[in-house]
Amino acid sequence: MSNRRAAASLALLITLAAGGPLAAQSPTSAPASSLPRASATTRLRSADLLADVAILRRAYDTLHPGLTRYNTPAQIDAAFGALESEFRQDRTLADAYLAFSVLAARIKCGHTYANFFNQSSAVQAALFRGPRLPFHFRWLGSRMIVTRSFASEPGIRAGSEVLALNGVSVADILARLMTVARADGNNDAKRLAYLGLDGTSRYEAFDIYWPLFFPSTSPVVTLRVRDADASGTRTFQVPLVTDAARLAALAASGKTDAAPDAPLWELRLLDDRVGVSPGVKFKDAELLGVPWVLVIGRGWAEGTVELRNRFTGEAENVPAAEAVATVVARVRG
Repeated sequence: MSNRRAAASLALLITLAAGGPLAAQSPTSAPASSLPRASATTRLRSADLLADVAILRRAYDTLHPGLTRYNTPAQIDAAFGALESEFRQDRTLADAYLAFSVLAARIKCGHTYANFFNQSSAVQAALFRGPRLPFHFRWLGSRMIVTRSFASEPGIRAGSEVLALNGVSVADILARLMTVARADGNNDAKRLAYLGLDGTSRYEAFDIYWPLFFPSTSPVVTLRVRDADASGTRTFQVPLVTDAARLAALAASGKTDAAPDAPLWELRLLDDRVGVSPGVKFKDAELLGVPWVLVIGRGWAEGTVELRNRFTGEAENVPAAEAVATVVARVRG
């Protein structure tokens, strides 16, 4: 099979909000079993990519119900113009996938993206099966907070804050990732959630895009980490893990909070109800027996949060940057 067909398969499998992939409707798409072996560096011809952009534009103009919901026609023209400029020379499979992903994200539709699950087995094997970070995490603003670690290094545990990966600050990494994150309109909170790692999906956006934006052939990753108790920062080199190994570690981990070296705290969403007042949630937190409560309220504009002690009823304002360290100190007594 030629690179022409591989390129078409990549472009046409971008999911549309109108109801799914277009590959089945296109004579240029091919069954996964007939696609050739490929790698991230497989070269795709400029002419083939530009032809796919033209097909994609016609499909979006005809079928996408939200194409101009968050963009003007001129902005859509500019987005496709940028994609065409990108493809005026041959590109690797990885470069092409990123370029199509950026285009899809600019539509600002949560259902429009270069769907991981609809790609051919050749594209999935080439781009989606690389080494993984040995931990899960959540974004808190531009901060990467570990929620579960599978690394043998005890200094990386739930509550640790990762400051840099392979010498690149996580803020810079996040800025790149946000260019491909999908969500409706300007819902950046949804984009941050989408870019976290929690082990709930076969393919997660961070696993796909981080190695494409920041490729490395090293079997280890260098992490600069702030300790969970905010006592200092350290640098570790830890092995990357395979996708299968990380899934196996998660399945075998059991009740990690019962271990002698269990983390001091973990980040867990206990109440995600929508449309429920803060007062009701505070009352329910009391019923659950939550011993300490951090309230992000009016003081946030001045850089403070409120720390409440459920047992004594006392409350104090603490600097937001010191909130974690303060909670740890109070828990330790």
